[in-house]
Amino acid sequence: MREKKVLAVVLSYNSVLLTGELFIKTIQSLKEQDHKELDVIVVDNCSKDNSIEEINEKFPGLRVIRLKKNKATMGYNKGIEIFLKNDYDYLLLCNNDIIFEKDFISSMAEFADKIPEAGLITPRMMMLSDKNIYNSTGIVINRTGFAWDRNFNERESDIGIPKSSEAAAASGGAMFCTKSAINAVKGFDPLYHAYYEDVDFSVRMKRKTNLRIFYNSKAVCYHAFSKSWGDNPLKEFYMIRNMYIFVLTHFKFNMVVKSMRFFIFNVKHSDEKLNRKIFFSLFILSPLILARRIKYSCMKPLQESEMENYAGFPDLSNR
Repeated sequence: MREKKVLAVVLSYNSVLLTGELFIKTIQSLKEQDHKELDVIVVDNCSKDNSIEEINEKFPGLRVIRLKKNKATMGYNKGIEIFLKNDYDYLLLCNNDIIFEKDFISSMAEFADKIPEAGLITPRMMMLSDKNIYNSTGIVINRTGFAWDRNFNERESDIGIPKSSEAAAASGGAMFCTKSAINAVKGFDPLYHAYYEDVDFSVRMKRKTNLRIFYNSKAVCYHAFSKSWGDNPLKEFYMIRNMYIFVLTHFKFNMVVKSMRFFIFNVKHSDEKLNRKIFFSLFILSPLILARRIKYSCMKPLQESEMENYAGFPDLSNR
């Protein structure tokens, strides 16, 4: 049986400034994979630092695509465009702050080969700062619309290694995609810009196809959590606003009503200026959100059975 061809796309933006040498280690860990049929490219979101020069120096001949502007989800979508134009079987989309175990790609490809209904596969992602602590084993969504990383901040020494299983959504930090999934969904929605774009991508795939999302316990990587965003105030803006966009786009009407009631009365940021900014942005985007809701209405509805049987603030235990 031939080894499947994989394309790994590393997203980069001001990588020297934001991650130091970590982004070089991300690329190096992919170059050292034991899976031979692997091509690695970097898509740069118009960096202003010297990260491209660093890449060219450390990895001569590595393909680097420099976008003319840093806008929304253009980076990953450029990688998807390249994937679709070439003869690849699988696609890894990853951030520039993750270190991969040597057998990561081969483990993902083997998992996908064995489970043909898998569209997206998410790894066992541990914290780079403490490799005993979980960052994610897949994304959980509850009936209010909160989405968060399963097993986040739990210790492997306490809970062991969760077995491979289905997940509600796959993390965009290191998302392994089959060609069927990419052909169905095409790309990330630029409306989100950052946060929830991976949840939206996952849910659109499930609503449009019979493909499923799995967590693979054998594929291990280590993430420098919040390294790129840090304390950027836009982080909270996007997390809260995009939660509204996701709910208004994908939830059935009765679920939207319950979710909005909870959000309006319980999910208010202490910064009133930020709250006004969020709602103004939602007002401006409302025609686009409505257009997406109408467009997706012909797809299968998002099933409540796929969500946590819980509405309100996340229960981070997940056990």
